[in-house]
Amino acid sequence: MTLDSLCREAALQENTLQAYNYLHVMCFFTDKDYAYIQATEGENASTQLYTYIEDRLKNVDDLKNTLGLINIVNQAYLYTASEMPDFNTYKANQILEKMNAYESTFSDEQKAQSAYIVSKMFRKLEENKNVFKDTRAVGQEYECLRKVLANSNDYKLLSYCQSRIGDSADKEVVRAYKKALQSNKDKQSLFNINMALAHIYEKQSQQIGFATAHSSKHLSAEKAMRYLTNAYRYSDKKARMQILKKMAGIHLNIGNFEEWKNLKTVIALKYLKGEERCWALNAIGDKLSDGKFYQMAIDECDKAKMPVRAKLDIKEITFEKMLKLATNAQEKSVYASSLQNVKSQKQQIFMSLLNGKKKTII
Repeated sequence: MTLDSLCREAALQENTLQAYNYLHVMCFFTDKDYAYIQATEGENASTQLYTYIEDRLKNVDDLKNTLGLINIVNQAYLYTASEMPDFNTYKANQILEKMNAYESTFSDEQKAQSAYIVSKMFRKLEENKNVFKDTRAVGQEYECLRKVLANSNDYKLLSYCQSRIGDSADKEVVRAYKKALQSNKDKQSLFNINMALAHIYEKQSQQIGFATAHSSKHLSAEKAMRYLTNAYRYSDKKARMQILKKMAGIHLNIGNFEEWKNLKTVIALKYLKGEERCWALNAIGDKLSDGKFYQMAIDECDKAKMPVRAKLDIKEITFEKMLKLATNAQEKSVYASSLQNVKSQKQQIFMSLLNGKKKTII
């Protein structure tokens, strides 16, 4: 019973080779059996072994359904992965009916996997009809994918369904992801599912219009933020900056500039270094017309280890912005003097280049 269960699971994972390996264990072939197979099949003995496995076990009542299931999965795979001249909707529906006959013995996840296997046949049929068109799931494929969404907690399967169905079934996709969150314990899966939910709500929050406190735009943004926060808990260090960037983008979209500023500052000071940090602080200053961030960029530029020419480029652009933003004569005088000093240094480096004194350039 254990081997049979493993065999069925392998078949539904489309690993029929492993399924036959489990069946092979139950055959108890003798040395004489192997000698006969080798003599009969010659160099094809290993590839034809499965026919002898089927023949040995065909009268074992407890394995008839398993053998039948493997056969169905193999047929579905052949129709999906190769160009079979006799493949048509009638054949695909036959396989669907045969697969459905096993449903009473399947777990929910196995029902989802079987529906996924069959869905790919109907996708192939649709693609054959629309060779030059990128099609979305329709008809029988769509119904199969809905069954996957209703039964699976596997992120990879749910993500596949989402990519095939598109935005038209967001509610069903969201329901499936939320159900998967409740039963998943794998850290990577929890991260992926939370990110997927956040992406759906983020798209919904990007609708045109003002984000009043109770508008659908604002509510969707709040939901996106909630799932991004959950994703951050399960993320590795490499993913955290991207999550914070998404959070900042959502706050900007709904006009929450204070939170946007805080997040962008954290990103700049915690996740970026050198030139990137300086330009990021410049960008915050540009968005808010806030000279404080230009001064932070100058300070970070002084502390950073980078080529002198890069430092001067940053300072020149930053002081120009500070000069434009200045509101009193004293500030303007200070920034103008600093700007002129930077330009003079750049001019000296340029003249050294012309005179061939490359060593002066650091």
